[in-house]
Amino acid sequence: MVISPSVIKEIKRILLYPKIQKYHQKTAQQLDAFFDDLLIFAWVVNGKAEIDVIQTDPTDNKYLACASEGEADYIVSGDRHLLDVGLYQGIKIMNAKAFLNMWQKQLKT
Repeated sequence: MVISPSVIKEIKRILLYPKIQKYHQKTAQQLDAFFDDLLIFAWVVNGKAEIDVIQTDPTDNKYLACASEGEADYIVSGDRHLLDVGLYQGIKIMNAKAFLNMWQKQLKT
């Protein structure tokens, strides 16, 4: 897993939206602890590459920068702006269901 400080910040912010928080019921402190644990397994990159691919929501370019710097194979997202890109510098962009289906097929081979 590849992640950058700006991606972490945005994910934490989104997870604290009331409509999202009602599902996980975690406090900001609990989310901080979760991310501290998660970062043990992640490759943290700078994520500062200047990328201007997504015009309709330029803040989503941070995900492309992170994946590019971390030489990721996939970006897994439900964000339509990212999904519309589909492929960026050889990085496949897909939703979670498509990624899990692809992964299951690979495990069977």
